[in-house]
This record gives sequence, structure tokens and C-alpha cells, in this order.
Amino acid sequence: MAYELGVPARTISRILRRHQMPRLYEYDPLTGEVIRSSKSTAVRYEWSQPGELVHMDVKKTGRIPPGGGWRAHGRDMQTVVTKKRARVGNDYVHSVVNDQSRFAYSEALPNE
Repeated sequence: MAYELGVPARTISRILRRHQMPRLYEYDPLTGEVIRSSKSTAVRYEWSQPGELVHMDVKKTGRIPPGGGWRAHGRDMQTVVTKKRARVGNDYVHSVVNDQSRFAYSEALPNE
């Protein structure tokens, strides 16, 4: 459209926004049809009371030994004795989000 009208593409974009039309990148360049829908959803669910729906996720992360890992002490510190003494394992970060209030809580625990 910008080439046909002889104006910059940004001007065309502003005019489309003013008339509440989709952006230029949302159109198919060959056919002119809208190929991408808007990012906002028309229907959004929400529970009426806190605690009715809770989303929970568990993330497994590597535990860093006391005093730091190999970046703090160098790779040559990775001897068999040092590895046995460090007792490095995994931590599990539990994250919970309340659907109604969007309140989030996270805690790192030693097991799932």
C-alpha cells in the first residue's frame, strides 16, 4: 500500500491504527488477508474466590556446594575427594500461582 500511494509504510501503519485495523505485518503480503489474530483474548476466565484454582510447577535445579562451585575454586579442585565431600545434588523449586488473585509463591525444597 505504501508503494502504491507513495507514502512511507509508517504513515500507512498509523492510519490503520487510527481506524482500528490490524497492523501491516498481520496481513498476508500477497492476498491482503489477515493471517495473525490479535494477542488479546476476548474470553478470559477468572475464578470468583481465591484458592479455587491454583497452578503449580516444580523445577529441578542443580545444587551449588557451600563455598561455591568450580567457577569459584577452579576446575582443578574437582578431585575425587572434593566431589565426595561436596555432596552436590538437586534442589526442587516449587512455584504456585493463585488464579484469582495472581499471587505467586516459590520455595526451594530438597525433594519433589
